[in-house]
Amino acid sequence: MCPALETVEAIADQLATSLPERCHLVGFSFGGYVALAIQDLYPERVASLCLVGSGGHCDNKALRVFRQQCIDEVCAGNFPAVSAKLAEAALMSNPFRTSGLAEQAVTMAHDYGADRFVAHLRACMTRPDRTRVLETAEISLHFISGAQDLTVPLALQQRSAEAGGGMLHLIDKAAHLVPLEQPQALSELLVSCLKQTGRISMRAAHIAPAMDLDAASTREADSERQTS
Repeated sequence: MCPALETVEAIADQLATSLPERCHLVGFSFGGYVALAIQDLYPERVASLCLVGSGGHCDNKALRVFRQQCIDEVCAGNFPAVSAKLAEAALMSNPFRTSGLAEQAVTMAHDYGADRFVAHLRACMTRPDRTRVLETAEISLHFISGAQDLTVPLALQQRSAEAGGGMLHLIDKAAHLVPLEQPQALSELLVSCLKQTGRISMRAAHIAPAMDLDAASTREADSERQTS
């Protein structure tokens, strides 16, 4: 799990101490922001990069305001309510979701903890735009999203894929929480993407883990789509 630090760069620095000398990075949502920071700061360590429900964009003003509101609520002792709201928002655009997914996401949030949650929200708010990292990367880049994702709008993910010269692969019947909604489809697609990079062992792949921090209401997602 990503350490409770307040910038993606600080998290990248700490994770770099435990990464293999060279590895294939997979980052989901906030983990994608961290993986991009690792690629930016330690490019010689990254053999390939796959972003799932993530991208190189930074927060716009509306999303930073929304995240600060979440921080204020959590600091006021309302972490359970905030995590439940974000879990529901991340899944609301998926009409095919199975029962219990929101509850599972809330349980994961509880394990994540309020302090780590607040630190990573702040890291989201202050992260820079790293589109240039995708444009200049000399490695294999892959991009995956749930077909019904509104949390990180598909237009932003497509923009990142185009910047990296790659293709945005869509997983049907999934919104933002793809690892929970369609784990088998995601696993198969990840294996396919990794195999395209050449002869590798799955043990060389490293997942940049994180609870989802990009879950927001459709209104905030629509605002980001329009202004980012």
